[in-house]
Amino acid sequence: MGTVKGTHMNKKLTRGALAGVAVVALAAGGGTFAAWSDFNSIDGNQIGADELVLKLEADGKPGAVAPVSKFTLAPGVLNSKQFVVSSRQGDTIPKAGLSVALADLVGTEDGCSGNSEVVVDNDCATLVGNPGEFLKEAELRFYSGAPTKAADPCETAKPTAKSEWFKLDAKPQAVLGDLAPGEKMCVMTEILLPKSATNASQGDSAAYNLDFTLDQKF
Repeated sequence: MGTVKGTHMNKKLTRGALAGVAVVALAAGGGTFAAWSDFNSIDGNQIGADELVLKLEADGKPGAVAPVSKFTLAPGVLNSKQFVVSSRQGDTIPKAGLSVALADLVGTEDGCSGNSEVVVDNDCATLVGNPGEFLKEAELRFYSGAPTKAADPCETAKPTAKSEWFKLDAKPQAVLGDLAPGEKMCVMTEILLPKSATNASQGDSAAYNLDFTLDQKF
């Protein structure tokens, strides 16, 4: 009988100890209690990409559209045109490399201009699908000036760096230099009909586009 009574008392003590442990656990944060807190937020955020914009203007006429070139040449005669190329000003506008290319070249045969052309140009009478000889004989080269933020870069930073001469039908292109945000560059093209041009190019012509490109530099 004494053994049974001792066991009964031990069970009561064990239960009491377990209850005490549970109370201690809750007080230590094991239950639903929490420390103080607060919150706030920044609302209405917006983010997007800036724009790298290339602008073409007439030489010496800020804001004026760069003119279209229309002229004729004779052997030994050269024609030049200047343009102002700029990159838009902005805090997040990247530095960009400027290049130019002669694109969409289309030559036109105008027919046999005279007996002298007939002698050297045996297909001058063929007009359809015949690009003529002008684009094979005429030559072009590009000039570029130093980048500047001056209002008239063709006056303050004249184009002196020049490319080699290209035949028009060789698809001329050149790297002109780098432009930082807000910088401008004076660019010039020269087109020459060399003294070596033949009678085959008489009356022929060419149409083309000048494509300027800005590519971000990393």
